[in-house]
Amino acid sequence: MSENFRLPNALVPAAVLLFALLPHAGWADDEKVAAVLKAHARAFIVDEEGLHGEGAGWLIEQAGAAQFTLIGESHHNVETPLLTRGLLAALRDSGYSAYVVESGPESTRLLMDKVARGGIEAGIALQQGFPYSLAFLDRHEELEAAAKAVALGYEVWGVDQEFMGSPRLLLNRLGELTTDANEQERIAGMIDREMEALARLMETGDPSGALLLSTPPREFDALAAAFADPDSEGARIVDQLRASATIYRAFAEQRYYDNNASRVDLIKRNFLSRMQQPDGTLSNRRAFIKMGSVHSGRGRTPMHVYDIGNFAAELAFAQGNDSLHVLVLATGSVQPDGEFASWHESASHLVPAFELVPDDNAMVFDLRPLRPLLTQRTGKTPEQEKLQETALRYDALVVFPRFHPASPIVGVPGE
Repeated sequence: MSENFRLPNALVPAAVLLFALLPHAGWADDEKVAAVLKAHARAFIVDEEGLHGEGAGWLIEQAGAAQFTLIGESHHNVETPLLTRGLLAALRDSGYSAYVVESGPESTRLLMDKVARGGIEAGIALQQGFPYSLAFLDRHEELEAAAKAVALGYEVWGVDQEFMGSPRLLLNRLGELTTDANEQERIAGMIDREMEALARLMETGDPSGALLLSTPPREFDALAAAFADPDSEGARIVDQLRASATIYRAFAEQRYYDNNASRVDLIKRNFLSRMQQPDGTLSNRRAFIKMGSVHSGRGRTPMHVYDIGNFAAELAFAQGNDSLHVLVLATGSVQPDGEFASWHESASHLVPAFELVPDDNAMVFDLRPLRPLLTQRTGKTPEQEKLQETALRYDALVVFPRFHPASPIVGVPGE
């Protein structure tokens, strides 16, 4: 059509109405969605030896071309850390050198220092001595993945808030870092209070006495004064405890947006600080980032914030690189009692993909071809809207036939 062509003004409303009634070229019924998914599906096997098959080769190639690969996971299963181990091994030759996890920076550093010196058993012993100090790395399978990363030469970065139970571990370390008897007494008193709060939590379920919920700002100020060198380990620990307390208090006070916004700001600041070189400039390091699926996609999250997934995508773009965002799910999960719980209803928008997954292999789907198909259609159902959002936030979807529960290093309260 000529760029000079114009409809008479009187005909514009009628033309708009007629266009709305016509079948759209971008309309895709469920058969078309299923056909696109099938055309871009690749099977692969994940086992103790690594990744095998066409899907493995495709996934490794895509990740190897990116500066950041982000795994959006469903926590506490066996299969995702096993996939992670295989990818970490395969991507080392592509220049990946950092493994980024959803746990506190200082507690993760202390844990991985133990693992580097004494192996997995040393990491298990630390967590048994200071239970509930770390999120997610408190599963055997997750600790094995992190230990594999260390053995391969990766740095392991925790970038999240410090976990609710972390103060015992971190305060113990502060006590080791100071020779001032008064400070050691102050820290010992805080540890005693935390122990009492933990006992109350285990007995009654009441967390209100926990240090990260009950410590007033003046106590953090006093700790900070004892570790005044801003570049010291002690100062870093106090800063992370203070920031984590702010996040937990917002949640306890039901200020949920503030809770999520301050948490995500901390995650991004912690990640950025690790990407910076000593002179303050940004490095071009390649990082493998594994966090919950709400964190790892592009765009605004369901929590109404722009998380590390979006931050990593924009940071890679600013450096002339790409990021790869991979959502990892299963068609259902095996419960601790052995029963299988299907996810077809809770994730109904992904059923067209679930139905293509065999019983014995994982599948990886390239979601990018769905973007023009879904965004150009009108009158989408809620499931189609959810599928569109998934395809815009994530580049690829890995689906296992089933998830199996991971094994806690320390018993989980209530289980």
